[in-house]
Amino acid sequence: MAGLKLRIKLFLKVVFHLIIPNKNLKNKLLRFFGRDYELNQDELNSIIAVDLSNLQYKKENFIVSLTTFPARMHTIKYTLYSIFMQNVQPKKVILSLSSEEFIDKVLPNEILEFQKYGLEILWSDKNLRQYNKIIPVLEKYSGEVIITLDDDIFYPQGLLKGLFEAHLRDKDIIWTQRARMINYNDRKISSFSTWKLIKKNDVKNQEKPAFNLFLEGVGGVLYPPNSLYKDVNDPLKFMHLSPKADDLWLWAMAILNGSKIAVVKNNLMANGNAMTISPNNTSLWLNNLISGNDEQLQSIINHYPKILEILESCKYNKDIA
Repeated sequence: MAGLKLRIKLFLKVVFHLIIPNKNLKNKLLRFFGRDYELNQDELNSIIAVDLSNLQYKKENFIVSLTTFPARMHTIKYTLYSIFMQNVQPKKVILSLSSEEFIDKVLPNEILEFQKYGLEILWSDKNLRQYNKIIPVLEKYSGEVIITLDDDIFYPQGLLKGLFEAHLRDKDIIWTQRARMINYNDRKISSFSTWKLIKKNDVKNQEKPAFNLFLEGVGGVLYPPNSLYKDVNDPLKFMHLSPKADDLWLWAMAILNGSKIAVVKNNLMANGNAMTISPNNTSLWLNNLISGNDEQLQSIINHYPKILEILESCKYNKDIA
């Protein structure tokens, strides 16, 4: 039944985009109803008009990491702007890339320009796809606080500050700006499509560490040092068990390590996010949403049945309404 409801919602979403071809009108409606929307060209132009050299913000003791691939290289600059415009700055911003995807490691000058503001390009010989945003960084900076971000979002002011200040209050927690409550009953995890998104006004479920909160990387996630299970950087495992759902793998590695997850107060990324590309321009999230997440989660559970034992023993599905 959950799968049928999801397919109906996705069908209605397709119909919406077909019957309203005008991008400006479409985005106004999406913003009004609190859905992800695409920034228009005027908004994008205003972003790159900002002089980053005039911004002087305090740097704190954490790293920001993200990755991309050649087709996104012309839009990731907007995400980079949103990072360097944050009112709390990381000591380093790492763009983790695979040398398999970029011929001769050649990047556009408009990306290399960010190096003078603190961007580091981290090259990997292996192509771990979406896992590039964290695995090579974990290996090189294992003792650091790492915040991962996606490459297709213009992140709102205060996002990094919210994550880092939450970390200073409790350094053992994995903090996220966007999470879903995992639906778990009778030693079984229900379909991903039934997991409830924690909204911005859901105060009772913010700042409440738990194991049954699924972190969504799109919103930004802060990983303290040593917060993930030892298998986290084993490509033979994650590329086999969860090749297209890094968030599921990272959640599982957190649970197995005994690390709880919590949503920050006033979480900024609960809904209605500003995207630098069309919300419909990627198929990975759609495939995962329909069935991929459930299939990959089951593969992870089959390999690590202890995850169910942890959820069962803690009864966190009953503690969080």
